[in-house]
Amino acid sequence: MKVAFLKRWLPLAALTLLAFAAACSRTDVPPVVVQVFVTATHTVTPEPSRTPVPTATPTPTPTPTATALPVTVRGNPRAQGLQGPTPVAGAYCGLVDTLDFPLEPPDAVGIRGGQDYGVYRQRYEKNHAGEDWGIRGGSLGEPVYAIGHGVVTYADGLGWGRDKGVIIVRHTFQDGGTILSFYGHLDPPSVTLQPGACVRRGQHIADIGNPSSSPHLHFEIRSHMPHVPGPGYWPDDPTLVGWQPPSRYIWDYRAARTPGVRWTRFDLDAMRPVGAVDAETFVALEGSRLAGLYLPGGGLRWAYDLGFRPADAVLSTDASLVFTIKGFGLLEAWRLPGPEKTLSPGVELEPEWQLDLEGVRLPRLAPLPGGGVAVFSPDRQMGVSASGDQRWEAAHPGSLEDWQLEGATLLAAVGEEDGSILSLDEAGAAVLADGHSGQLAADGERVFVLGASGLYLLERDTGERRELLSLAEASGAGQILLIPGEGVYALHRDSRDRLLIALDMDGELRWVRSVRQLSGEAYGLLGWGGRAHFMVQARSTYAGDLSLFELDPSTPVLRLVFVGGSRDPDPRAAWIAPAGPGVLLQIGGGSLVLFDPSAPPPASGQ
Repeated sequence: MKVAFLKRWLPLAALTLLAFAAACSRTDVPPVVVQVFVTATHTVTPEPSRTPVPTATPTPTPTPTATALPVTVRGNPRAQGLQGPTPVAGAYCGLVDTLDFPLEPPDAVGIRGGQDYGVYRQRYEKNHAGEDWGIRGGSLGEPVYAIGHGVVTYADGLGWGRDKGVIIVRHTFQDGGTILSFYGHLDPPSVTLQPGACVRRGQHIADIGNPSSSPHLHFEIRSHMPHVPGPGYWPDDPTLVGWQPPSRYIWDYRAARTPGVRWTRFDLDAMRPVGAVDAETFVALEGSRLAGLYLPGGGLRWAYDLGFRPADAVLSTDASLVFTIKGFGLLEAWRLPGPEKTLSPGVELEPEWQLDLEGVRLPRLAPLPGGGVAVFSPDRQMGVSASGDQRWEAAHPGSLEDWQLEGATLLAAVGEEDGSILSLDEAGAAVLADGHSGQLAADGERVFVLGASGLYLLERDTGERRELLSLAEASGAGQILLIPGEGVYALHRDSRDRLLIALDMDGELRWVRSVRQLSGEAYGLLGWGGRAHFMVQARSTYAGDLSLFELDPSTPVLRLVFVGGSRDPDPRAAWIAPAGPGVLLQIGGGSLVLFDPSAPPPASGQ
């Protein structure tokens, strides 16, 4: 009654305090460092698929009508392994099945927070050891939920004095490891739990109170101080002494327990894929570092500091060299180390050779058959051998749109709708077709082209094209994928819709469906194991889910096989690439994940 009264009559002026950073208690208690290793065992318990919650739009705008029926989505990876809090030896309150967020579980859709861990606050001259969470429009009295099954180790309605109540819960994992979840600034009368009480994931445990700052939840994940509130801030990086980035920890744990996930890591900066060397090594760019990822375990096999950020980079066809090019046209080749060699991060690598290509602007690279590299600029193309000799130069206007290696030739599309499709090798460049361009998918004598306004089948012998499907003018980059023996898939983006299209190997239309309901900002089509996969990352203000689907060639059904996410999303950094035992998924703003799509599918009916 008292909380409801305050929420109703709180003066409007007090609401302006929501814009300020939360203040947290600062009792200096030295932590005990505990290292925790977490794994998960999967036990199937059915759970309904989550229903997307629409995000409010600041200014109402007309919504274009979709041009196709919506695609059907099935599957629920989250349901794999869900179970109740069953008592077991060493964990009488049950083991963790998965972790949710503390407000509006499971995903905290539409909730602000999860982005200020480790942030330095001048007011305290220390770094934030948790995250501040709140509800738009007012957080006072809003319910707080347990993020997982566990046992209460501390509960006090005035645990932080004037900054109000605190609850700490210990969570035990399948391997016996533990972690603590911390909930601060709670309304004192709502803190009714006692130490030793069991809580289950999603249980309402208290309400947000009214601390000395504006009402909000201070939320931590840590491995120390189970019986005292702690300081809330730390002089150095809190991660070094037992705290974890809460939102990243939750998303990473969710990803790690998904069937098919080999490993995850979120300690790397945003990476750009270069390519797989073999089944054990994948090369990527991390800023100015050239890094060799060890695919079986997820560690770094080696890392070279190039001393600059390349405009583009590509792996040679024999996977012995990485070619990079600077924005002003300096082409360089870097020889990759053998599997037995390891170099420490920060070591600068000497290039195998350099070639200054004068006058090249906006350069792009593609590998040439034979080990060389093709360099593309808007007004010309050049072929360079593996030893650094320029072999040929051609002039076909237009920027590189797409390329694909096919046997002894490199196919490249330059220019826009009235551009050219080229066939290149170490001897030179020849025009395969003039007057059109786009995204390419080739198989033998057939070349499928996704242009700005249609899908086409190109006859390689004659250069003639046959229109397979007319489309509205594109408003963004599309993608096309050919799975030998199965079919062709295309993603087309226009001002009204996002279309996913399936054709058979002869170009006959199988189905076309709208995927606009997925609200994607980043997309990816990838073939792996003879099946097509579709990646999409959506973004709202405080969340960005990345979903991976397996496509059915005969029916317009997407089977959801993986979901990851971030509370600090950056879809521009999202990508998917084949990598030895599976596919690499970079969640924009989140973890790098190795996922094996051949993992057993979810149980029937989920």
